[in-house]
Amino acid sequence: MKENTKKIYIMSGTHWDREWYRPFQGFRYKLVHILTEVIETLEKNPDFGIFTLDGQTVVLNDYLLIRPDMEERLIKLIRGGRILIGPWYCMPDEFLISGESMIKNLLKGAQMSRKFGVMPWKYGYLCDTFGHAAQTPQIFNGFDMNYALVGRGVNEATCPAHFIWESPDGSNCITYKVPDHMLYGDFNGTVLEKLEDCQMEEEKDGLIEAAVQREFSRTEIPVILLMDALDHKPIHIQLGDICERIRRLFPDTEVLVGDARDMAEHAHQYRELLPVRTGQLIETAITDNPAQRLIVHTLSSRYDIKRKNDICQTLTEKWLAPFMVLSDMNNQKIPRAFLDIADDYLIKNQAHDSICGCSIDPVHRDMHYRYDQVEYIAQELLCDVMHEQGKAVARDPESENIIIQLYNPLPYRRKETVTVEIPFEADYPYKYADEPYGYEWKNAFRIKDQNGTELPYNLLEIRTNTISHHYEDKVYEGDLYKVSFLVELEPMGMSHFTVYYPEKESMATRYLSGLATGFQTAENKYLKLKINDNGTIMLTDKQIGRTFDNLLYFIDDSEIGDGWNHVQPTDGRMLSSIGSECSIELVTDGPAQCTFGVTIRFRVPQEMAYRKGRSYGFRPSEKSTILLITNMITLKADSRYLEIETSISNSAKDHRVRAVFPTNEGGNVYFASQAFAMVEQNVGRDYETDDFNEPGTYEKPMSGIVGKRGIEGNGLAVISAYGLHECACFEDHSIAVTLYRCFDKTTRRNGEPDGQLQGDLNFKFAIFPFGKEDGYGALQKVQGVLATGIQAYFIHHAKEETIRSMGIMELDGDDDLCFSILKPAIEESGMILRVYNIGENIVKGVVKTRFTLRNVTEVKLNEEEIRPLNHTEHSFDIVLPKYAIRTFKIYHQFPVGIDDK
Repeated sequence: MKENTKKIYIMSGTHWDREWYRPFQGFRYKLVHILTEVIETLEKNPDFGIFTLDGQTVVLNDYLLIRPDMEERLIKLIRGGRILIGPWYCMPDEFLISGESMIKNLLKGAQMSRKFGVMPWKYGYLCDTFGHAAQTPQIFNGFDMNYALVGRGVNEATCPAHFIWESPDGSNCITYKVPDHMLYGDFNGTVLEKLEDCQMEEEKDGLIEAAVQREFSRTEIPVILLMDALDHKPIHIQLGDICERIRRLFPDTEVLVGDARDMAEHAHQYRELLPVRTGQLIETAITDNPAQRLIVHTLSSRYDIKRKNDICQTLTEKWLAPFMVLSDMNNQKIPRAFLDIADDYLIKNQAHDSICGCSIDPVHRDMHYRYDQVEYIAQELLCDVMHEQGKAVARDPESENIIIQLYNPLPYRRKETVTVEIPFEADYPYKYADEPYGYEWKNAFRIKDQNGTELPYNLLEIRTNTISHHYEDKVYEGDLYKVSFLVELEPMGMSHFTVYYPEKESMATRYLSGLATGFQTAENKYLKLKINDNGTIMLTDKQIGRTFDNLLYFIDDSEIGDGWNHVQPTDGRMLSSIGSECSIELVTDGPAQCTFGVTIRFRVPQEMAYRKGRSYGFRPSEKSTILLITNMITLKADSRYLEIETSISNSAKDHRVRAVFPTNEGGNVYFASQAFAMVEQNVGRDYETDDFNEPGTYEKPMSGIVGKRGIEGNGLAVISAYGLHECACFEDHSIAVTLYRCFDKTTRRNGEPDGQLQGDLNFKFAIFPFGKEDGYGALQKVQGVLATGIQAYFIHHAKEETIRSMGIMELDGDDDLCFSILKPAIEESGMILRVYNIGENIVKGVVKTRFTLRNVTEVKLNEEEIRPLNHTEHSFDIVLPKYAIRTFKIYHQFPVGIDDK
């Protein structure tokens, strides 16, 4: 039943950037003073109401490490409902991290809340993130959050204060859009900061009355929120007096310093009056208030940070998590804390001002340290699990065979060309020379798979007298042979291959066949490749007869912006690499792959110069420098996509570099990936926004996949392994991917060097011409392969017959059924499997396990049980509606261990 009384909620809080224009320790120093004042103020004023701690819990640990003496007092206020904590661990950016990172963040926030004796705040608080991802409401619903608050990405002119925000699957939240003016600190800026200057009571009343009326004017329902939660602000005790003043000015209203979620529950009564907004929220700002700006170009700030984040996400989600499951099942008992610590380092780096690359240099240097810790933990844990598996293999001192154990962390069968470095002992006895005089002696060996089938290989590189990695917990001094060969890998498990010498054959073990058809051309059964004379690529999809030409050229333009904004000066330039000096080489050719190297000498301005005298303003320097760009372009046997590794020796400053891929595919939309979704975006830019304070841009968010599908359904996609999050599609239907931006401006500093990204920058991506039968799931799976690669473990003098196959599970089903994670359950025994439907049609699949199932239940994202599922000893069926995310808790039979194949 609707209430007729108008309600005014005043939110008392603070927005806490853990690091930004100060490093973490600087902000923590301030946090200790502010949170101590909050505790003391609330204790002295029991009628004050509620203080909101910015939807975060990480600040509690930060504070108590310095003030452990305040723990009891802080807990009492939290348990008494005076301080609201959660739902997040720290407030993330939604476009620059994975869906699993968002879920881990919320799980850790819930865990921290329970540690302090309360349930997390059931409110999707996103007051200052730079736009909002399409599937965020579905993620919130998975944590029993049906209400949300957002800032940037929607405008007052297009959206009322209250609306329904809906994910593509239909999940939704009743959502409050904060005011364009100062967002979550509007009441602070328009009232609190001005009251001190008011001499007359009438002036004070006027300020407050105007603020209240302005908020009621933004909605048709009788409930509003006045927000006092500006950056790093202390508690304002005068809010109690302001409540009394509002009650006097608006006697027909109920006023309280309270919980924004209560405001949302009240708004729920008027649900049928609220408009619906579906999908991502990425409107640029209409008004001239800087606080409302979407700030698009954080997507391309500090590529080094984005690259490391994506690599570490893959390590924790696709390697550490399933390896922890494997170690648990094999009773290896690796402490769960290793995975938790790695996740903690990672999540702390994903706070919006951190991962967005808009902080000062010391902050981002601290982030590199945290990413390094994730990689070190991963290296040790993965090696330990593989070593434990290798211990089960018996040894034969007389055998010269080497076993290669290749690990695939994805629950799909993979057929692909892999590259490994085989460690040979220094006294390996079988050698031959390609030429008759023995100028270069090589180890003679062949490779076979588990079925005994010989696998032809490319010999890519030989490094003699080297110290190899630790295998079997030993250091080998010998020779490393880098080879590539086509393999079929078991799903989510280990496949073994044998390096051997066939004694009945000649000493030579070479393979003369290859994929190259000329010095600049190559072909496999799916693709034809030609390297054009200008270094661009011509690629033909043989299945559909479609040719894409002039792929992969570069454009460079000027940059006078900062970590938030790309700014092109009036006197800026846009340069194309087409026409630059270029050299082409055939790097390697063989049965497994063919690689061409293209080196481009791209001349660009050395930096931006600020001139005075007769002319004023920014303009490119008259001095130039060479960007040395090297593209390693690889066509692999049986592959439907072309793989590119690009290295740029960046010697220029104050510029932006984009890679361009003409598609010539018609239509007004293109697609780009984000967490658990593929979204369509308009080609070109919105020219209706030319009078906006923040005009629409070509650049839009992606999580590594961007593509254009033509009218007939065929198209071209660019799929990045890591680090690339900004894309565009021009009016000529060319796709552009921003590789990096260079700038020296950082907030509240006089310029710093790290944002200029001087030195070598490396990128890895694929060009995939796809057919109309290919769903988005096919592209997502390619990205999974590019990002994860394989892990290799080598065993010398092995008895091949004693090798025990290892696997966990296989996900088999419709193309758009995608795997997200397999990990230990958060609170108890069992494992969590999460999958999602990336398309608009219902998908079906089956989960097949190598272990015996004891119990399977469907659970929420917060891992609370929904319902039990039927299952057999080794499988269970799943059905997912459009765009749905589904999570399953799985228990295996005891004794633990993987069943033999």
